[in-house]
Amino acid sequence: MFSMGAGELVIVLIVLLIAVGPGKMPTLMQALGKGLREFRRASNELRKQAGIDELLRDDPLGVRSLQRDIARAPAPRRPVALSEEDRLREQPDGGVDLDDARARVARRRAEREQSSEATADREQEEAVGPLPREELSALSEDDA
Repeated sequence: MFSMGAGELVIVLIVLLIAVGPGKMPTLMQALGKGLREFRRASNELRKQAGIDELLRDDPLGVRSLQRDIARAPAPRRPVALSEEDRLREQPDGGVDLDDARARVARRRAEREQSSEATADREQEEAVGPLPREELSALSEDDA
Protein backbone atom coordinates (compact mmCIF):
# COMPACT_ATOMS: atom_id res chain seq x y z
CA MET A 1 0.00 0.00 0.00
CA PHE A 2 2.67 2.53 1.08
CA SER A 3 5.60 1.31 -0.93
CA MET A 4 8.01 4.24 -0.83
CA GLY A 5 11.48 4.09 -2.23
CA ALA A 6 14.53 5.73 -0.69
CA GLY A 7 14.35 8.70 -3.06
CA GLU A 8 10.72 9.38 -2.22
CA LEU A 9 11.48 9.16 1.49
CA VAL A 10 14.32 11.70 1.13
CA ILE A 11 11.98 14.12 -0.68
CA VAL A 12 9.35 13.79 2.05
CA LEU A 13 11.98 14.42 4.75
CA ILE A 14 13.29 17.50 2.93
CA VAL A 15 9.77 18.93 2.59
CA LEU A 16 9.12 18.13 6.25
CA LEU A 17 12.37 19.83 7.26
CA ILE A 18 11.45 22.94 5.29
CA ALA A 19 7.87 23.00 6.64
CA VAL A 20 8.68 22.35 10.32
CA GLY A 21 12.16 23.78 10.55
CA PRO A 22 15.34 22.25 11.91
CA GLY A 23 14.62 23.31 15.52
CA LYS A 24 11.31 21.46 15.89
CA MET A 25 12.27 18.45 13.78
CA PRO A 26 13.63 16.28 16.69
CA THR A 27 10.52 16.98 18.75
CA LEU A 28 8.28 16.03 15.82
CA MET A 29 10.18 12.77 15.22
CA GLN A 30 9.97 11.92 18.92
CA ALA A 31 6.19 12.46 18.88
CA LEU A 32 5.89 10.37 15.73
CA GLY A 33 7.86 7.51 17.34
CA LYS A 34 5.68 7.61 20.46
CA GLY A 35 2.56 7.55 18.31
CA LEU A 36 3.76 4.51 16.36
CA ARG A 37 4.69 2.67 19.58
CA GLU A 38 1.28 3.40 21.07
CA PHE A 39 -0.46 2.22 17.89
CA ARG A 40 1.49 -1.07 17.90
CA ARG A 41 0.74 -1.61 21.59
CA ALA A 42 -3.00 -1.02 21.03
CA SER A 43 -3.15 -3.32 18.00
CA ASN A 44 -1.31 -6.11 19.87
CA GLU A 45 -3.68 -5.74 22.82
CA LEU A 46 -6.69 -5.91 20.48
CA ARG A 47 -5.31 -9.06 18.83
CA LYS A 48 -4.89 -10.71 22.24
CA GLN A 49 -8.41 -9.77 23.35
CA ALA A 50 -10.02 -10.97 20.12
CA GLY A 51 -8.00 -14.20 20.07
CA ILE A 52 -6.85 -13.69 16.50
CA ASP A 53 -3.42 -15.16 17.20
CA GLU A 54 -4.91 -18.39 18.59
CA LEU A 55 -7.24 -18.71 15.62
CA LEU A 56 -4.34 -18.28 13.21
CA ARG A 57 -2.25 -20.78 15.14
CA ASP A 58 -5.04 -23.41 15.28
CA ASP A 59 -5.82 -23.18 11.52
CA PRO A 60 -9.42 -24.51 11.71
CA LEU A 61 -10.00 -24.08 7.97
CA GLY A 62 -6.95 -26.08 6.98
CA VAL A 63 -5.27 -23.26 5.11
CA ARG A 64 -1.77 -24.44 5.96
CA SER A 65 -2.40 -27.94 4.64
CA LEU A 66 -3.79 -26.43 1.43
CA GLN A 67 -0.67 -24.29 1.08
CA ARG A 68 1.50 -27.38 1.51
CA ASP A 69 -0.52 -29.27 -1.12
CA ILE A 70 -0.18 -26.40 -3.56
CA ALA A 71 3.53 -26.03 -2.90
CA ARG A 72 4.18 -29.70 -3.72
CA ALA A 73 5.50 -30.04 -7.20
CA PRO A 74 3.39 -32.17 -9.54
CA ALA A 75 4.89 -35.40 -10.82
CA PRO A 76 6.82 -34.91 -14.05
CA ARG A 77 4.82 -35.91 -17.11
CA ARG A 78 6.20 -38.13 -19.82
CA PRO A 79 6.39 -36.48 -23.21
CA VAL A 80 3.81 -37.85 -25.63
CA ALA A 81 5.03 -38.80 -29.08
CA LEU A 82 2.74 -37.35 -31.75
CA SER A 83 2.24 -38.89 -35.13
CA GLU A 84 3.11 -36.71 -38.13
CA GLU A 85 -0.60 -36.22 -38.86
CA ASP A 86 -1.27 -35.09 -35.28
CA ARG A 87 1.73 -32.77 -35.32
CA LEU A 88 0.56 -31.12 -38.54
CA ARG A 89 -2.93 -30.70 -37.11
CA GLU A 90 -1.55 -29.20 -33.87
CA GLN A 91 1.20 -27.12 -35.50
CA PRO A 92 0.39 -26.49 -39.16
CA ASP A 93 3.29 -25.49 -41.39
CA GLY A 94 1.58 -22.26 -42.43
CA GLY A 95 0.74 -21.41 -38.83
CA VAL A 96 -2.57 -21.61 -37.06
CA ASP A 97 -3.61 -18.06 -37.97
CA LEU A 98 -2.87 -18.55 -41.65
CA ASP A 99 -4.86 -21.80 -41.86
CA ASP A 100 -7.73 -20.18 -39.98
CA ALA A 101 -7.72 -17.21 -42.36
CA ARG A 102 -7.74 -19.55 -45.37
CA ALA A 103 -10.71 -21.45 -43.93
CA ARG A 104 -12.61 -18.17 -43.35
CA VAL A 105 -11.93 -17.03 -46.92
CA ALA A 106 -13.15 -20.38 -48.28
CA ARG A 107 -16.36 -20.13 -46.19
CA ARG A 108 -17.03 -16.59 -47.44
CA ARG A 109 -16.51 -17.66 -51.05
CA ALA A 110 -18.92 -20.58 -50.61
CA GLU A 111 -21.50 -18.25 -49.03
CA ARG A 112 -21.12 -15.75 -51.89
CA GLU A 113 -21.51 -18.52 -54.48
CA GLN A 114 -24.65 -19.76 -52.76
CA SER A 115 -26.08 -16.27 -52.51
CA SER A 116 -25.15 -15.50 -56.15
CA GLU A 117 -26.89 -18.74 -57.28
CA ALA A 118 -29.97 -17.78 -55.30
CA THR A 119 -29.85 -14.26 -56.80
CA ALA A 120 -29.52 -15.71 -60.32
CA ASP A 121 -32.54 -17.98 -59.70
CA ARG A 122 -34.57 -15.00 -58.48
CA GLU A 123 -33.53 -12.89 -61.46
CA GLN A 124 -34.47 -15.68 -63.85
CA GLU A 125 -37.82 -16.11 -62.13
CA GLU A 126 -38.46 -12.37 -62.31
CA ALA A 127 -37.56 -12.30 -66.01
CA VAL A 128 -39.75 -15.29 -66.90
CA GLY A 129 -42.43 -14.58 -64.34
CA PRO A 130 -43.96 -17.04 -61.95
CA LEU A 131 -44.93 -20.36 -63.46
CA PRO A 132 -48.61 -21.26 -63.44
CA ARG A 133 -49.69 -24.01 -61.05
CA GLU A 134 -50.31 -26.46 -63.82
CA GLU A 135 -46.76 -26.16 -65.15
CA LEU A 136 -45.34 -26.52 -61.61
CA SER A 137 -47.36 -29.67 -60.99
CA ALA A 138 -46.31 -31.04 -64.41
CA LEU A 139 -42.65 -30.36 -63.58
CA SER A 140 -42.93 -32.08 -60.21
CA GLU A 141 -44.63 -35.12 -61.84
CA ASP A 142 -41.84 -35.34 -64.43
CA ASP A 143 -39.22 -35.35 -61.68
CA ALA A 144 -40.96 -38.18 -59.86
